[in-house]
Amino acid sequence: MKKNIAILSIKDLRKAPRIDREIKALSNDFNIQLIGEHHTAFKELNFYNLYTFRVFFDKLSYYIKRKLNPLAEQKFSKLKNHFTEQKVELLIIHEPHFLPLAVKLKKEIGIKIVFNAHEYHPLEFEDRPDWLVTKGKQYNNLYRHYLNELDLFINVSDGIRVKCKQEFDVDSIVIPNASYYQEISIKICDSFPIKMVHHGVILPSRQIEKMIEIVNILGENFTLDIIGVISDDNKEYVKEIKKQIDKASNIRFLEPKSYSEIIPFINNYDLGFYFMVGNSFNNRNALPNKLFEFIQARLAIAITPIPEMKVIVEKYNIGVVSKESTVDSMVDSLKSLTPNGVQQYKENTISTAKIECADEYQKLFLKNILSLVSN
Repeated sequence: MKKNIAILSIKDLRKAPRIDREIKALSNDFNIQLIGEHHTAFKELNFYNLYTFRVFFDKLSYYIKRKLNPLAEQKFSKLKNHFTEQKVELLIIHEPHFLPLAVKLKKEIGIKIVFNAHEYHPLEFEDRPDWLVTKGKQYNNLYRHYLNELDLFINVSDGIRVKCKQEFDVDSIVIPNASYYQEISIKICDSFPIKMVHHGVILPSRQIEKMIEIVNILGENFTLDIIGVISDDNKEYVKEIKKQIDKASNIRFLEPKSYSEIIPFINNYDLGFYFMVGNSFNNRNALPNKLFEFIQARLAIAITPIPEMKVIVEKYNIGVVSKESTVDSMVDSLKSLTPNGVQQYKENTISTAKIECADEYQKLFLKNILSLVSN
């Protein structure tokens, strides 16, 4: 008989591939309840709006606390009774501000708790001093007080795992944001121009203008399509990026694709391009979705020397890594490419895609979850 577990997150599941993969990995072995703010596309699962678990005094208490402390945590008094009635044995959370709630439930009703972290939250926006002394300080305190209460801690890269071990003496397993294996054909690259693609949220911290500068220097032997996600807080930056693109003959800005469309769409290109500057802890330890999407799309890859990305690209010989995170260094790396060389990198992704995929990493994830509720 399947045991009951719950996944708690306020993320919109239409934009949360990590949770999507988590659900798929667990659905054959568990009855899953989803608790959050956004209804889910998983119609076969039970969804509960998080705020239905509040009582009047929870709302009143939160209102008062917010006046005194903008970072006050909410209470959900009815959740304990719900988990008891539903015989929920394990709770997975995805946001650090739910750590106190999860630990309280563990102590009161004995459920197992798992924190599946999407990044190193205490330094999420370390480039903003106001954030560091407010939200950053709060997340640091949450990590310090609650990580050692977890039954399982999951991180997205080994660099973050090491950091948490050093700072809080709590170890974790590493489950990168790898995509599921795709059976897909390689598009042949046998002549210039080499067609490059970059996709993702267009943020100033990602320095998209440097990618544009690089492609302008490279000239007609390379093209770049930027598939950009626009949000309310990056519209002005996107306007500036589009102005720069309009002046270039070999660069285009394309509308965003849905999560399920990305890999089939970018399969039509030759090379996945990601120029990242290690200007923050999370950037220096990044192992982003797009790297694995490039692999599943059977693209050659060009990246800056971000350590864990560099390890994968060089281990499987699937692309080039610039010596430095500078425009000139990346230009030199890309200039060294030939169509035949790009094609060989693409061929090398055939075997890589079978290894660096969610199918393999989710086996580790499922094994650890099963071990928590096997008694």
